[in-house]
Amino acid sequence: IMTQQEIEDWLGYKPCLFKDGAVLGYLDRDDFTKYDDGTDAPITTLGNDVMIEFPKRGYSMVTSGSTITIKMTDEPDNSEFCYKPFSTAWNLFYIAVCRKKIFYAFNATFFFCLFIQK
Repeated sequence: IMTQQEIEDWLGYKPCLFKDGAVLGYLDRDDFTKYDDGTDAPITTLGNDVMIEFPKRGYSMVTSGSTITIKMTDEPDNSEFCYKPFSTAWNLFYIAVCRKKIFYAFNATFFFCLFIQK
């Protein structure tokens, strides 16, 4: 059984600052206002977007009766796994981290937008 940290490390996702289709730098996982080296990240600069970068991972879901077995792989092109939303040309995809205040809620909520880079 993997620990939470081992799962996060294997999944390989990284928060980053993104602009014009390119990563400007990687962000601290606990404080998106800082780069991973501790320096301030210009997240409020017009055109800069906070994104989560995900590497290509494959998955397989098999149902047998009431049991669902989910498998994942970091092999890039194993025919036994599905790689959606990836094509053979895509190695990374990005999800925008957006903060939207819901006025009738006590806390802010997050929503996500999918951006795929070839």
